[in-house]
Amino acid sequence: MGEHPVVRYATELGALYQELEFPCRRECLVGSVDTWAAQHLPPPRSNARPVAESFGTVVDRIAYSQVRAYRLLMTADDLAAPRVHAAWYRLAELADTYTDLITAFGRRTVRLPDLSEAHPPEWLR
Repeated sequence: MGEHPVVRYATELGALYQELEFPCRRECLVGSVDTWAAQHLPPPRSNARPVAESFGTVVDRIAYSQVRAYRLLMTADDLAAPRVHAAWYRLAELADTYTDLITAFGRRTVRLPDLSEAHPPEWLR
């Protein structure tokens, strides 16, 4: 069946954070996730509540948090340090948020923000 497109984009976002790549590539990947979501997620019900962030932004935050937590784990002198614990706790919170969001998409009870009126970043103008 192959790798899911969102997993591929999330992996690429994680690689960007590991390599400290340029923001324009990140914006392209976030946009790719948003495009995929707009084309593949079930349409929301008429009374669906709006969510504040795009799906791509959520995936991007998870990718960043995963890389940060892993980096702290690999470089910390004290693995029990509060900042290591806090990074992994934050990643777990984001994973829970993602699960809740996916469930809500499946139930069609949330609506993604309308990105059609969003202005392209400066580098695309």
